[in-house]
Amino acid sequence: MESVLTLAVDRFPWLADLPLDRDACWAGTYENSPDHHGIPGADPAAPAWVNACGFSGHGLMQAPEVGRLVAEQIAAGSITSLDTSALRLDRFAPTASHGNRRPGLVF
Repeated sequence: MESVLTLAVDRFPWLADLPLDRDACWAGTYENSPDHHGIPGADPAAPAWVNACGFSGHGLMQAPEVGRLVAEQIAAGSITSLDTSALRLDRFAPTASHGNRRPGLVF
């Protein structure tokens, strides 16, 4: 685990502050977005970065289509074959309309 953590910190510096608990470690992450829906497509703050995350346990079932949509984003510059606007990352922006739900990202 230590060697993996050392390599990962080069790419994700925030991992350096996380404790390493061998008894609690498992292979993989369980990621969720605040609304428990995935985040496919370009990041508005860094358009060269394309997200395919936040799907949690549904990711395996949705992987073929998400992969196709992300490939479309990369190749064509946008996703046009399916309306994914409700899943855009900017739905968590402070200025987005969220009704009674408090926006934010969970890390």
